[in-house]
Amino acid sequence: MNKRYLLEIGLVLMSLIFLGACSTFQGGKGPIFVSQPTPSIDKQIFQKRITTLQDLLDTGTLDPAQKSVAQELINLYEKLDQGRYSEETSNLIKTLVRLDKAYFSKPQALPAETQPCLKLFNEKLRQIENAYLAEDYNKVIDLTMELKKAFGPDALTPQVALIFALALEKKGMVNEATEVGEDIVDEMGKTPSLFELRSKLVMWHLAQGESSEALKNYNLLEKSIFKEREVLEKLNDTIKSSLPAPTPSRGQGEVKTVPIMSLPLNEFLSQIDILMEQCEFDKARELLVGRRDI
Repeated sequence: MNKRYLLEIGLVLMSLIFLGACSTFQGGKGPIFVSQPTPSIDKQIFQKRITTLQDLLDTGTLDPAQKSVAQELINLYEKLDQGRYSEETSNLIKTLVRLDKAYFSKPQALPAETQPCLKLFNEKLRQIENAYLAEDYNKVIDLTMELKKAFGPDALTPQVALIFALALEKKGMVNEATEVGEDIVDEMGKTPSLFELRSKLVMWHLAQGESSEALKNYNLLEKSIFKEREVLEKLNDTIKSSLPAPTPSRGQGEVKTVPIMSLPLNEFLSQIDILMEQCEFDKARELLVGRRDI
C-alpha cells in the first residue's frame, strides 16, 4: 500500500475532526460554522464502503496497520451516515472516500494484451536455455535470432547473449561470438557473479548453524576455482605457443647456467628480461621476490 495515501487519509480525518469540533463551539467560546446542509453526498456510499472494508477485514489479508485504518474508517462512516454536512465538509468526505478506495485497491493487473507477449518471451528464454543444455547450438542460434526479431535487440539480456555467444563459438562463428561477447562483458562485470553468491551462501548457512550446507557450497566454490585455474593454465600455454620466439638483444643470449641469484644486479636484471621475453613469467617473479637488493 502507498504510504502517501495513508498520510493524506490522516490529513482529511484531522480536517473533518477540526470542522466537527469547531461546529460545536457555542456562547462565544469559539467560532461557529453555520451553513445549510447540502444534498451533494449520496449516503449510500457510506454503507458500500463499510461493507467493502468489513469484507477486507474478514479476509485476514490486511496487515496490522491496514486493519487499524479500515476499522477507523468504518467507525467514521457509521457516524457520518447519521449526520448532515456543510458543502466544505461534503467535499472533504468525498476526498476521504477517494483516498480510501485508492489505499485499499488491488495493484492493477497488466493489460490483457501484454500478457501473451510476456508468455511468449518467457517461453523463448526457456527454449534457448534448454537447447543450450541439450547442446543443440543451431537451435540456440535460431531461437535467439527469433527472439531478437520479435522483441528487438534489448531482448538479449546478458544471460541470453552469453548463451548465444557460446553457441556461435561452438558452430565456428568466432567473429560473431567475439562481437556479442564484447558487447556484454563489461555489463556482466558490474553484476554479482555466481562465485560471489556461493561465497555468501557459505556465510549465510554458517550464520544459521547449517554447517553441512555451508560445506557443500564451499566444495562447489573450490571446484569452480580449480576449473578456472585449469582454464588459465591452458590459456597461458596457448598464448606462449602463439607468440614468436624471442630474439636475444645485443649483449644478451641464453640464460646463463651460473646461479642467477649470485649475478651482479645489472646482469641479474638482464636475465630477468630474457625470461620475460620467453614468457617465463612465474620463474621471473620468483627470482625477483627472492632477490634482496632490489
